[in-house]
This record gives sequence, structure tokens and C-alpha cells, in this order.
Amino acid sequence: MMKKRRWTIWDEMRRMQEEMDKLFSEVYERSAVPALRWGELQTFKAPLSDIIEKKDKVMYILDIPGMDKKDIDIEITDNNLEVKVEKKAEEKEEDKDYLRYERSYRGFYRSFPLPEDADKKGIKATYKNGVLEITVKRKPKAVKKKPVSKVRIE
Repeated sequence: MMKKRRWTIWDEMRRMQEEMDKLFSEVYERSAVPALRWGELQTFKAPLSDIIEKKDKVMYILDIPGMDKKDIDIEITDNNLEVKVEKKAEEKEEDKDYLRYERSYRGFYRSFPLPEDADKKGIKATYKNGVLEITVKRKPKAVKKKPVSKVRIE
């Protein structure tokens, strides 16, 4: 007699994943938009990012390949660091018998909280090989000085 395997929560998770996959595939198959049916629609999610905190600085690292520096906008508002990326492309091809005109758009917005001791004037950003690195320096903490002498109250 074969022993029956015990049910686990992972069995339920696997079943739910299979149902979601089936549901989404049905939606795409019935879509009235041809691009959705053929898988041609490009989507761009918010990029993977890392935040590295050190004593003297905080580093925000975002993976955004395929962008140009001119497509990236970084702003400091109140106590937030905002990163906006927007890339638009147009392609036009004409012949005497046809006209082909394509447009694409990719973009995202991401906001990160700045530490309370952030030096908002000491922020530097570099973009190289698809990686955006933003470094925020921290203000030096005030050191509490020991009193030179005490005054006695009379």
C-alpha cells in the first residue's frame, strides 16, 4: 500500500498559481488588442533597486538598462529622493505603397525617503552601463562638548 503524501501550504500555493496562470492566459487570448494577443506590448516595471546605508552616506542603486542620461530626472522634494525615467521613440517608414509609423513609450517613477541627516546639497549621481547610482552624503552629527566650567547659582 502506497503512503499518501500529506497536504502542505505549498500545495495550495501551487494550485493558486496554476489558476492565476490559466486566468491570465485566457484574458490575453480573448484580448481585443492585437498587441496583447501577440505579446508585442512592452511593459517596464519599476527597476530593481538597492539602498546601502553607511555612516557617512546613503547609496541608492537602480538597474535601468537601455536608457540615456537625458531620459533620467532626479529631484529632491521635502524629505524624498524622486527618480523619474521616461523614454519615447518614434519610427516612420514611407514608401509609395505604404506608410509605417510606430511609437513606443517606457517609463517609471520611484520615490525614496531621505535620512533625516541627509546633506541635500551633497547629492551626486552617476549612470554607467545601465546602473544609476545616487550618493547622498550625511551631515556630520554635532558632538556634545563637555563644559569648561560650571557656574554656581547663588
